Amino acid sequence: MAKSIPTAATIVIAAVIIGSGIYLFGSLKPNPIPAFKEAPEVMPLSRLVADYREDPDLAAGKHEGRTYLFPAVAVDDVASEYLTPQSVEKGFELYLLSQTVKFRPRYWQDLDSLGPGFIVDIVGEVSSYSRSNIHVINCTYAVLTGGNLPEPGGY
Repeated sequence: MAKSIPTAATIVIAAVIIGSGIYLFGSLKPNPIPAFKEAPEVMPLSRLVADYREDPDLAAGKHEGRTYLFPAVAVDDVASEYLTPQSVEKGFELYLLSQTVKFRPRYWQDLDSLGPGFIVDIVGEVSSYSRSNIHVINCTYAVLTGGNLPEPGGY
């Protein structure tokens, strides 16, 4: 009986050491997923808008499919579930509007904490252009300065 206690303790210690080694050096260690493989290029919103205003076809070839960081974007309007309840269920378009650019969110809930007057950094992929708007998709938002959110819709 006395020999089995040290043997059991040895087995437990060995299991902990082996398990730690696998965790630290083996495939069980969680790999951090980088936000970006490469940092997105910084694109002032005014430059994107000017490029599309000057020559939409040339701008489309230059920008569409590229992911940019748009710094310090002033929010003009927001179409969100917070401001228009049941908009997701009804299939309404959800976006943040600044100048003539519609920034569509990666996750629609991200728009719920934003409103007109906010200043945000936005990372998104330029998708397309229509006569009235430039469309940027898969956007994430970082609030630099807030504003006052209006009362939720439906009240």
